[in-house]
Amino acid sequence: MVIVVIVVLVAAALVAGASRLRMVPAGHVGVVTQQGTYVRMVTAGLLWLPPREQVSVVSSTDRQVSATASVSSSDAASVAAELRVVYRVDDPVRYLTAVDDASYAVEREAVAALRELASRTTVAELAASNVRAAETVRAALETRVHRWGVAVRRVDVVVRTDG
Repeated sequence: MVIVVIVVLVAAALVAGASRLRMVPAGHVGVVTQQGTYVRMVTAGLLWLPPREQVSVVSSTDRQVSATASVSSSDAASVAAELRVVYRVDDPVRYLTAVDDASYAVEREAVAALRELASRTTVAELAASNVRAAETVRAALETRVHRWGVAVRRVDVVVRTDG
């Protein structure tokens, strides 16, 4: 009888301990918090969490968003542009607390940066150099998203004029 009780207690302890195991996949990092407060960052692998700790898993690989926007140039011409932004989370702690949906936020900010550029530029200047437009949008976008723990890796812009 005593042996059965001991076996049951040991089994219960093993099950309880195993339930605190978490996996951080390759290409990701884990941000461990305790009651909402940052504790530590962990790399890919198996992780055992003490009670009251949670882990949020964040991808550390490049991500991509694309958008099509119609904007007005400084000479009131209509311009269609295709944007592609490649970004990466470089500060997972800040990223988790600053933005709910990074892809949507990066896309929104990239389109806003393009609209600002178009409002200061003629349609001929925009159409003349997609590379220059991409560099300008990237510079503006980097300053906007850095506060979220996001780094812009690449921006491509293709500008098409109507007509």
